[in-house]
Amino acid sequence: MRRKGQTRWVAIAAAIVLALLLGVQTASADAPTATTGGATNVTQTTATLNGTVLTGGEETTYHFEYSTAQDFSENVSMTAPASAGDGADPVPVSAGVSGLAPATTYFFRLVAENGTGTHTGDTQQFTTRPRPMILINDIAVVEGNE
Repeated sequence: MRRKGQTRWVAIAAAIVLALLLGVQTASADAPTATTGGATNVTQTTATLNGTVLTGGEETTYHFEYSTAQDFSENVSMTAPASAGDGADPVPVSAGVSGLAPATTYFFRLVAENGTGTHTGDTQQFTTRPRPMILINDIAVVEGNE
């Protein structure tokens, strides 16, 4: 003979078993997705790097890596980490970089990270503007030369 309380527990246990058998899953966060955009506002020594982050529903940080080496094997710099939040919508992100060399090609990529994982976007590139040149009697004088 069952007591009142036992019937309730049997019903709860049956519901749990049924949910497991039917594959009911709880919501979980995903690793983020980083999409590297283009570089804007490129000058001789500065640029703004752009991209988009999908957070996967978990608090996510991002940064940009940039280098003069296409394979990022040397001279790698990175921007300070910043928050992309934890929302469901794509988050446009950007970071300014400075101290770049004039007339130099740089490669960059967006990196997003949360507790579930890290994703690195595709590599993009930009070339900084050259130093201005002044011609005096067919002699080129480049800004910064003595």
